[in-house]
Amino acid sequence: MVLDNCIVNLIPIIRGLIKDQLDSSGRDVFVYEGDNQFVLCRDFIDSTTIDVCLNGESLPSQDWQFNNSKNKVEINIISSGLALNTGDTVIITYSFYKKYSDLEIRQYIQSSFAYFVEHRYKKCFYITDTDKIIAINNLIPNKRELYFICLISSILIDPMNIRVRTSEFTITANRDKSDREQIAEAFARYQRFLGEVDYLTKDYYRDL
Repeated sequence: MVLDNCIVNLIPIIRGLIKDQLDSSGRDVFVYEGDNQFVLCRDFIDSTTIDVCLNGESLPSQDWQFNNSKNKVEINIISSGLALNTGDTVIITYSFYKKYSDLEIRQYIQSSFAYFVEHRYKKCFYITDTDKIIAINNLIPNKRELYFICLISSILIDPMNIRVRTSEFTITANRDKSDREQIAEAFARYQRFLGEVDYLTKDYYRDL
């Protein structure tokens, strides 16, 4: 995976930090009784992993659609030549995440930017309409900043389960500290690692 400023490429890193990896055990079994829409039991499904079988035969993707907002698979036979009959067995397998949706993680990433402002970091980040992270004045975050955004987002999501060890610094969850305190500590260590940091002026922040 290439790490750039696209949100979609940061989400897997955050999932790794919060231990919300893809689980491939999703499997729902249905008996067709006239309704061609089948509600899946698990939330946060990776739609690219869905496989739909009718009486043991895998259906091509043209024969079904997944509605992410309703967590439903709808079967409409188009290309396979098969037919849904009462009593048929439909088995749907898929992979899923146990804790968070991509949308929720995106919202945590967006919330993390407030802490960069609070700690007067030299860049003020935001998410564009195309789901890319940039800073004011069209500055693109470097890889180190992107990893740090992932770290702060992860602390916001699950502050009790974060452990990061690099050659430069280590951050471990501390149950005696609030998420705000842990974030402050992370910024302090990050800035010590970077050396001298240029901060934005108070006048600049007043204009944001």
